[in-house]
Amino acid sequence: MKAFFFLALLAPVFAMPANQGCNAGQASAVTGGGGAAGNATCAMTKAHLEKGIKANLKIQAQELQGIQTLQAQLDTPDFNATQTKVLDIQTRGIEIRAKNQKLAKDISSPALDGLNIVEGAQVKEKDQVTGLKGQAAADKDTLDTLVKEVMDGTAQNKKNLDAAKSQKC
Repeated sequence: MKAFFFLALLAPVFAMPANQGCNAGQASAVTGGGGAAGNATCAMTKAHLEKGIKANLKIQAQELQGIQTLQAQLDTPDFNATQTKVLDIQTRGIEIRAKNQKLAKDISSPALDGLNIVEGAQVKEKDQVTGLKGQAAADKDTLDTLVKEVMDGTAQNKKNLDAAKSQKC
């Protein structure tokens, strides 16, 4: 009898639909759930996403500065240390973007598609920096390409920020 009573108490909990983001607040209001709570969760996630994209934009500015420093340090002993710093910056950017993708997915943000584009670019750019030799003859074209790619990625992340801000909770 106790087991039946316990199961009877838990059954409605398991039968309720899970809140799947901003639009779920509308559905939960119909089913008797907390629509305002769902919207508050969405708004909080949206704010974290916007903050995360802004953080990634700052990282991209650091990355661009690092790549430009690498251009100036070709054929110098300082190149390898700067290369390591740029790779560390890129790793931080990848970590931030991954968190942003998770947040965007959680609320079905229109920024998700753009974040997926950034993901592909980040992997390619990190591979390019890893492959640098520190010699002008071998690396000049790659570094010139990296400057353009980081600038393009920054433009994409600005679009991502606009898309994240357009999210309705």
